[in-house]
Amino acid sequence: MSVTGTTNLDTTTLASPTNITLDNTANDFGGAVTASGVNVTLVDSNAMTLGAITSTVTVDVATQTGDLTLTGAVSTTNTGATALSLNAGKSTAAGTSTGGNIIISGGSVSAGAGGTAKLFSGSKRNSTGLDTLVTNAGGTLNYNADETTGLALAAGKHAVYRGPENEPVETTTPPVPPPPPPAPAVPLPAASTSPPLVIAPPASTSGNTTNAPGVQAATGGNVSVSLVRPPSQQESGIISVTVPREMATAGSGFSFPLPPQVTESTSQNAAVSVTTMSGGPLPQWLRFIQESRTFVASAVPDGAFPMQVIVTTGGISTTIVISARTD
Repeated sequence: MSVTGTTNLDTTTLASPTNITLDNTANDFGGAVTASGVNVTLVDSNAMTLGAITSTVTVDVATQTGDLTLTGAVSTTNTGATALSLNAGKSTAAGTSTGGNIIISGGSVSAGAGGTAKLFSGSKRNSTGLDTLVTNAGGTLNYNADETTGLALAAGKHAVYRGPENEPVETTTPPVPPPPPPAPAVPLPAASTSPPLVIAPPASTSGNTTNAPGVQAATGGNVSVSLVRPPSQQESGIISVTVPREMATAGSGFSFPLPPQVTESTSQNAAVSVTTMSGGPLPQWLRFIQESRTFVASAVPDGAFPMQVIVTTGGISTTIVISARTD
């Protein structure tokens, strides 16, 4: 039998009430089941939800595998040792916590005075509300057992768990994500195809460069800016900037303009975006002045070079590679 919606079974309205027996292990009750009869026997191949179940003799309900959820009152007036049996995951053997659990979700269980209610479940930890239901009624909690174990249970409510009393706590260590791939290195040709744009420090005694007010320029060398590859819609541009070693030491500073070829394909007022290779902001010691389109470095820290920055304008990108001159 396969039922997609709720199931309502009632033989007590008949002139002669009869048993309700649906014990085929292939049964599948998709919705909640309510039943009222003499003996009530129900089996579901997977998870099952019980509404109100009423019997004048015995109640025997089981899932082959999956949870058995109680949302209504399950009761019998029987006063014997087999008055009521609920079994979640009957096909799973004792000693195994998985397979199915009894879940108390607003439901209740009761037998006649002196009757025994046996509640077979899988895991103590995952059988929501079952411990409370049984212990509040003065019943017992039993472990590593099932309906075949032959437990001698007295009158009252008893929980029988297939699993152990103290189940190991299952911990799941989340996988460590792989590190992000390194930023691709920008290949530089062996020789520049364009003559370098050389910026010499001014002869001012203050040592300030004309494009970088307030930044001290070291003497004894020049900053060289070479356009290695002009930017285009088809590929990004490359600019090589080499700084004399004395300018690349801690505490020194320098400045250099953005070559006009980088922005010549965009409007004069087009915004220029400058970021690190990872898309973050420039370090504190390196600034880009939009008005003059000039890079200004001050108080350069040790080990700052080589470094790469990305200049984007009008949707076209250019990589600037800044390094210290080795000669």
